[in-house]
Amino acid sequence: MPSRNAALTILLLLAFSGGETASGAPPVNMSDTANRAIRFLEAAQEEDGSWSDRLGPGVTALITTSIMRHGRSPSDPVVAAALEYLETNVREDGGIYQPGT
Repeated sequence: MPSRNAALTILLLLAFSGGETASGAPPVNMSDTANRAIRFLEAAQEEDGSWSDRLGPGVTALITTSIMRHGRSPSDPVVAAALEYLETNVREDGGIYQPGT
C-alpha cells in the first residue's frame, strides 16, 4: 500500500495543477505527471472505493474531483467506485460524512 504522504502529495499535485493552460490545452509535462499520479491513485484505491476510509469521505471526494478534472468521467471504474463510496456517506441532513465525525 502506498504511503499516506505520497497519496496526499499526489492529490495536491492534481488538485492544483489546473488541468489546462489559459489557451485550454493541457500542458504536456503536467499532463504526463497527472496521468502517472492517477495511475498511482488507481493502485492505491481501497476495495470500498475510498482512498482512506479511516479519514472519512473528504479525502476521497478531493481525489475524485481531481481525477475528474483531468478528464475521467463518472463512468470510469475508478471514479464510479469512489462515487458509490461517497454516496454511502450521504446523511439525511445533506452532509457527506461518517457517523461520529
